[in-house]
Amino acid sequence: MLKKLAKNTKFVAKKPISIITNIKTPETAKLLFVYRIRGTVSVRDTIRETMRVLNLQYSHRATLLPNTKQTRGFLKKIKDFITYGALSKEAVKLLLEKRARILGDKLLTEEYLSKNTKYKTFDKLADALFKGELLYKNIPNIKNYFKLPPAKGGFGRKGVKKTYPIGGALGDRGVKIDEFIKRVV
Repeated sequence: MLKKLAKNTKFVAKKPISIITNIKTPETAKLLFVYRIRGTVSVRDTIRETMRVLNLQYSHRATLLPNTKQTRGFLKKIKDFITYGALSKEAVKLLLEKRARILGDKLLTEEYLSKNTKYKTFDKLADALFKGELLYKNIPNIKNYFKLPPAKGGFGRKGVKKTYPIGGALGDRGVKIDEFIKRVV
């Protein structure tokens, strides 16, 4: 019947949308990676202010935030403009080595860490951040955000206006944020 109907009316059946289920950031995660994808043209002032508070003033900026109830509330409010998730210790180390900057737009180095913090290497600093012993913003003279390029290979087959579970780029990616970090670093 469907083939007959398709021949007569030029009906084209669409492929079913594959929905990825159980994509949630675990509550036990201590650290979240938040990346801003969309701009703020025609956006409510409350959302713009929330992004300013989280140091996400511009597109393609990212930050590391503690996984608290307050942070979750902020992320829920701006979920249509960002992607986020719980990252691994290796991803934290990769971000610190490649993209962390100190004041003066200088690259964060192990020499700087050994002089100004009690953490002498990127491994030790990444471990402290991952375990929640240290907040990223409490590192002396560090910029509270990462300037990152757009993702290599694009943001998803559905684009930047759909959520991650249905094939887009927005919202909670859970532990799959590591794959995204490798594409933007």
